[in-house]
Amino acid sequence: MVLDDWKHAIVVPPYEGGGEKKVPLDVPDIVKVNSATPFWTANSWTQDSVADVREKDSHVTIYISTENKYLVGLVTDSNYKIVKKEQLMTKYILHIALFSYLQWDGMHKLMTENGESSNELSDVKDSVLEKISSRSLEWAARSILTAITSEQAFGPGTAPDDLEAV
Repeated sequence: MVLDDWKHAIVVPPYEGGGEKKVPLDVPDIVKVNSATPFWTANSWTQDSVADVREKDSHVTIYISTENKYLVGLVTDSNYKIVKKEQLMTKYILHIALFSYLQWDGMHKLMTENGESSNELSDVKDSVLEKISSRSLEWAARSILTAITSEQAFGPGTAPDDLEAV
């Protein structure tokens, strides 16, 4: 017995859009940081560190800790398969990068107004601003991890095949 199936088709090359009108995207670099990287030690990061945004020559780089205690807890203490853990880590990194960038951009805009220093935060000590920033990044990390690990509970089918047999 031979089963055969066919259909006539025309292969169309993909449309090359933009041409001379292509606008270059100036997006931040996302750098994963762990305890073996020089950035970690130079900035005295710990398992509590989440992210940091730096700007140099008008280019933004977002540093994301892959050894944050909440992320490590998800990866090591869960019964997810390796592929699912990698997917969750990728989602986490993208979400925390966005949050940390928006936080940095918002603080940057509060501190400057039309390119000049603003007086809105002049009464707040730098150490207090740093503490607020650090705590909100911690809250974001916890919220993001809760959201991405809970999203299956609200979707059609809870995907039990993502879990390893115990």
